[in-house]
Amino acid sequence: MTKDQLKEVIEAVEATSLEYYDKVEAQSKFVETYSIKYLKTKHLCKLAFQTNSAMNFPYYDFIMVSPKIGLFSGEVKLDKHPSNNLAIEYIQSGKPSGINITKADYYFMFKLKNRTMYYLTSDEIKSYIKDNDLRGVPTYKEGRIVSWCYLIPMTEFKELK
Repeated sequence: MTKDQLKEVIEAVEATSLEYYDKVEAQSKFVETYSIKYLKTKHLCKLAFQTNSAMNFPYYDFIMVSPKIGLFSGEVKLDKHPSNNLAIEYIQSGKPSGINITKADYYFMFKLKNRTMYYLTSDEIKSYIKDNDLRGVPTYKEGRIVSWCYLIPMTEFKELK
């Protein structure tokens, strides 16, 4: 990212209202709660730990125990874009975020377009980005850049059933 792009991201974040972030936070929390309930119900996972917004802990959203794979951590994201790609955030508010800082074993992506949950390990996503030399794209809100994402085809992810 160039210095001009970084400056544009910072200016966009500073100009964005708190109301926008409150709405995004509510949507994200809903998807996270839905994901945990789904994993508990359909895959008999047990919740061991869940973060909350007061913790300011960006590395993963929860830790669960699965009868099949044992202990694992997960990061849950909502993708509202209408394309056939999943947007994997890596910069927000001018700082590394998402896939760049996660310590989660698994990355769960809820695609609003088809109301489907997809997943991959964080290492699989990082390898795909590196192997395919992906370039980031900005995401906009009201004409301003709010974050940067990698676009990865949904077909590269596994569908959580």
